[in-house]
Amino acid sequence: MKKIISLLTCLVIILSSLMLSSCGLIISFPDPGFPPGYTGGMNGFTDYSGYPHVEIYWVETYDECKTAIEKLSSHGSKFHDSVVFDYEGDLFDVKYCFRFTGDMDFVKYGEYPFDRYAQSVTVKGYAFFEDVTIDELVFSHLNEYKIAGIWNSGYETIDDNEINKEDITYQSDGDGGYIAYYKESELFRISKNENTTDECIEAIKNSITFVSSKWR
Repeated sequence: MKKIISLLTCLVIILSSLMLSSCGLIISFPDPGFPPGYTGGMNGFTDYSGYPHVEIYWVETYDECKTAIEKLSSHGSKFHDSVVFDYEGDLFDVKYCFRFTGDMDFVKYGEYPFDRYAQSVTVKGYAFFEDVTIDELVFSHLNEYKIAGIWNSGYETIDDNEINKEDITYQSDGDGGYIAYYKESELFRISKNENTTDECIEAIKNSITFVSSKWR
């Protein structure tokens, strides 16, 4: 009797799983094979292998960033509107973060991750005021380093297909950083830490550039 009940229980579980799968409620994502402890540098991820439906990669230079965007765009990938900066100098080191979510072509960890289609891509630039390699960064967290960056707050609500940087105005946010406005609408914010001098802020302002699917 116990064996019959056990078999019936297993059958119910299997049938339930099949029904859920057919309804699209169970979604499986191929595992890209991130090594244990991989965080992508993002706060809140202690073991990145547990989040295979989100992928994070970094590049060192703006030229690499542009190439990655061009490769992704060639496959029809879609970008969230975002503001980055293309500064190259001695005041700080800029690295670029690509965050993939949603449907995407499969790429195994260790392969070039940008030559594919991705449904949703967010690009962010960060200014680092200390030496760190990408290999170190992706097994740690951004909040462990002295950084500054641009935080988008209103760019996606701007309807203009192109933004004239000369029309952007800046106001202090009261905490050392700045709020950027375009036609009286908040566009983005520039964060600041103890290492971010006024010269650094000006370098960021003078080197901002935009990432957007609607411009392509």
